[in-house]
Amino acid sequence: MSKTNKSATRRPSAAREWERQRKRRQDRIRLMSILVGGSLAGLLAIAALAQAISGDADTSPAARTNTPTSATITREVDVKLTEYAVTSTLTTFTTGVQYHFVIRNQGQAAHEFVLGQPMASDTSMDQIDKAALYHIPEDQLKPGATQTFDFVFDQPSATGQLELACHVGNHYALGMRLPITVKKG
Repeated sequence: MSKTNKSATRRPSAAREWERQRKRRQDRIRLMSILVGGSLAGLLAIAALAQAISGDADTSPAARTNTPTSATITREVDVKLTEYAVTSTLTTFTTGVQYHFVIRNQGQAAHEFVLGQPMASDTSMDQIDKAALYHIPEDQLKPGATQTFDFVFDQPSATGQLELACHVGNHYALGMRLPITVKKG
């Protein structure tokens, strides 16, 4: 055998060398794809966790509740409904503050809760419902019932322009209303 043949068999052919380099490049690309994909998945998981912890999700139960995404203050407001009175731990409110209302029917009759402008005693329930900033119907406020909701006032009102009230039967005419004031925050 000649020397040329021996050295040719010991060295890999150019085609084999090229194939090995191609496989190494593919392996590097595959490894980089795994690293980048894993990093991206980790970042997405961290972002989702951060959003869940910060509570950015809208949790307000009422369609007309206009809670800002970054309300920094939440104040609880306890409202008690009895025969024929409305009492509240707060009667002066500030725009831009999130209030957590807890409405308790401590009376013997079913009541409703209306947050809105004062109405005449003969105003229809449809008109009251349409004008209300927030409304809880009487079937949800039977004796002993408690309802809650979050609310943010978005504009100030003059003294006596808003009220907490019950319009069931003649309850409003019997004095079941409480004037409230909303001031600019």
